[in-house]
Amino acid sequence: YKNIKNIQFFIEDGVTLPELRQKFSHHFDVITIKQVAEHLGDMDHFETMLKSASDVLAPGGVIFLEMPNYLFPFEPHCKIPIPPHAKKSTIRWIARLFGRIKTENDERVLQSLNMISSRRAEEVFHKLGFSYRNLMEERKLRDIFFGTQKLSTRYRLFTIPILITRLLRVNHLLYWFLKKTDLYPSLSYFV
Repeated sequence: YKNIKNIQFFIEDGVTLPELRQKFSHHFDVITIKQVAEHLGDMDHFETMLKSASDVLAPGGVIFLEMPNYLFPFEPHCKIPIPPHAKKSTIRWIARLFGRIKTENDERVLQSLNMISSRRAEEVFHKLGFSYRNLMEERKLRDIFFGTQKLSTRYRLFTIPILITRLLRVNHLLYWFLKKTDLYPSLSYFV
């Protein structure tokens, strides 16, 4: 990026950045928030982070968000299977069962998680009056199921069913089911 002009990179606390908001009001064309939103503790902090980001976003700019989908039956931080809509207490119990909580920091990370799903994220977008595009539903999920994108490690749980449905040429049925139920591993949005 050294040869590209007019690019600035910042790593900031997205919830409490008043100095940055004053200095860079409506300044940035693109803001990337990747694998952060689930660590904000609750949806109020998620909403505050989005408001803060929009304050420094230039007209016509976009926020790129990517985070785990907690409807998917896998928790990526502890690497454990979880039921959809699981509460933190259930996830903590499963993490202990699998021996994934070994230190106080492991406990803090688990306690700080905000169990975001597409529905919860989109409720906040609507509340704030933001338009958005669900990139997972629009593109990534389709590309994975119809063979134009490699399966990522987050899809390990579905590798065999996806491959079998491709061979049987009924992958569109599993794709439709996952799209309707929002059971895909990560959320990706342009807001």
